[in-house]
Amino acid sequence: MMQNIFRKISLWTGLIIMIGVVPCSIGHAQEFAALVTPPRYELFLEPGETSRQILEITHMGAQVTPYRLYTADWIYSPEGKVTFFEPLQTGSCRPWVALERREVTLAAKAKTRFRFEIAVPANATAGECRFGLMIEGRDLNVKAGDSVNFPLAARIGVVVYATIGKGAPVLEIAGLAVETIDGKMIPVMQIRNIGNAHGRLAGILDATDNAGIKFELSPESLPILPGETRRIPLVAAAEDKIAQGAKYPLTVKGNLEWADKKSIINHTFFVPEPSALLPAQTLAPPPTPNKVEISPTRAQ
Repeated sequence: MMQNIFRKISLWTGLIIMIGVVPCSIGHAQEFAALVTPPRYELFLEPGETSRQILEITHMGAQVTPYRLYTADWIYSPEGKVTFFEPLQTGSCRPWVALERREVTLAAKAKTRFRFEIAVPANATAGECRFGLMIEGRDLNVKAGDSVNFPLAARIGVVVYATIGKGAPVLEIAGLAVETIDGKMIPVMQIRNIGNAHGRLAGILDATDNAGIKFELSPESLPILPGETRRIPLVAAAEDKIAQGAKYPLTVKGNLEWADKKSIINHTFFVPEPSALLPAQTLAPPPTPNKVEISPTRAQ
């Protein structure tokens, strides 16, 4: 059975663009053409520490455009959808955050440096502070014709992760299976985070297919938040023609790295019976015994 294993461009960096359009009457047309750097922050702070950071905003448009700046809480769904909430959510650390200003107007092709700070209370417990820095276009309209304009609600969210004190992820493999993703059979890990800060998997794994063909796979670099279990596909580079013709069963070996640790994986992925493929996220056991070795050790 010929299978395709591709690397998708879905590494979640924390840069989210959301646009909504609703019909309206004619108005003055402005642009939303902002570029922000860095795309996310990953900070390590101690209780009682204040961290000052800088975000650079570049306006790529040809018109003077105002932007509103504010913070937001957010959630990351199992399906990979990020939702921001401007109202303060339960347990939010946004009261620790101070913004340099709430509005900025940029001329064509102009840029500005925007400052914010996080003041961690002295009695803060170990864990993670997460929030979004939102850059939102104000009074935007897009011209749809000679006599019709549409209001455009557009914003960019830059995600901030601040690990507090001894906060750290603790990742473990909760399941291994083959799933259908975008019409292709992909080896997938279910990764559970029992720690108190987010984590990401990295590493290059050696894969051998049923015909003895060898190639490399890597875990998608998706954030795994504390207390959640997330599906992490193992994918090859899109230009890897050998991986595109892989035949199951597929044996995968190597080190998965996270934080300052690593885990050893040695597993054979089998294609489940057709009935086990529905729903797609069902973790069906392989038809024959597999050897799975997971041994946490310190990364070198």
